[in-house]
Amino acid sequence: MMRVWPTVDVLKTLYKADMLSARTKSEYEAARRVSDFEQKVGHLVRAFEFAISDEDLLDDARKGFQRGTLDLHKSTSSKAGTPVYEVRSRTGAAWRGAVICPDDGADAWLIYADRHDRFHSSGPNAIVKGLRSGALGPSQLDLRVRKMGIQRVAAQSLHQQVLDAVIDSLQEIAIGAKGSQISMPEKSEYKDAVIHVSVNKIVDQETDPTEAHEDLSTIRLKFLDSSMSYQTRSELIRLIAGFLQPDETMIESLYLRDFTLDILVTQAMIMQLLGLGKERTKGFEAIPPKPKVLHYGFKSLLTEAYVQGSAVQAVCGQWWVPIGDAQTHPDLPVCSKCEAEEPWAQAISNLKKSANPKS
Repeated sequence: MMRVWPTVDVLKTLYKADMLSARTKSEYEAARRVSDFEQKVGHLVRAFEFAISDEDLLDDARKGFQRGTLDLHKSTSSKAGTPVYEVRSRTGAAWRGAVICPDDGADAWLIYADRHDRFHSSGPNAIVKGLRSGALGPSQLDLRVRKMGIQRVAAQSLHQQVLDAVIDSLQEIAIGAKGSQISMPEKSEYKDAVIHVSVNKIVDQETDPTEAHEDLSTIRLKFLDSSMSYQTRSELIRLIAGFLQPDETMIESLYLRDFTLDILVTQAMIMQLLGLGKERTKGFEAIPPKPKVLHYGFKSLLTEAYVQGSAVQAVCGQWWVPIGDAQTHPDLPVCSKCEAEEPWAQAISNLKKSANPKS
């Protein structure tokens, strides 16, 4: 199926005209605010994803390719030397867009958008001029965002398999097992991860549903493979912990013989997880709640976690998913524990750099 992507320039045009959906607009604005390039790309990936789902012009292009009903803009195509297709917004203001299929044939791109009257009066000349000069069409930034977007879709499929395996483990415990090992998908980046699950109190037939929202259980995740990379572990923490308990204050990390997470959940949550059907985890995304405080962390780890959406350990010891900074959340206080530990963490970082100047 032909995928149709917006360019960053088209998002900018639609943003100025207040034509973006609320969630696309939010990610685009976040990309404009941050100065770090990797963080900017991360926001644009999500803006592209939401735009493909929400925006009328992209929806019309996608359906046109599926049905073979796209309108070829003949005069513009002839002057530009490449097929240029016209797409329409079917709701709201009357807008038109220009779509091309680059030589790689992989995907199509919405490269130009404007109001109906301006599209037909000045649009063709602007499109031809832009294509000839290279100003229109996917830029290197657009291609990078697309590549990361494709990787994100593949990751979501993998994450669904992992969460299905988590529920399978909980169901094994519910029918009598003392613990269970999460079966990671083979031929995946998580295939070597070994996580043991146990629950100190599992629901049974005598559990009173009226009290289940107040009665707590502890789900313990024990990461048994010491060779697991920090990135793999942080991604799995973010995914599984976010699925079981989005409130980070209900999660405690322990270093026993193995790295361990204790996650407090209500009996009602366990009942809900055990009762989920075949489509139980489809579409789930571990979106962290709005932060209550700002944590300190090492910049290299924070940047990677911000882009990948994985968890990172703050200097206070708490695991969290960075979704902003002092610029995006200027009114939030700094975590008091992080503030107390920050000089020590910085001193350790400086020692590591002096001992290994190339790092």
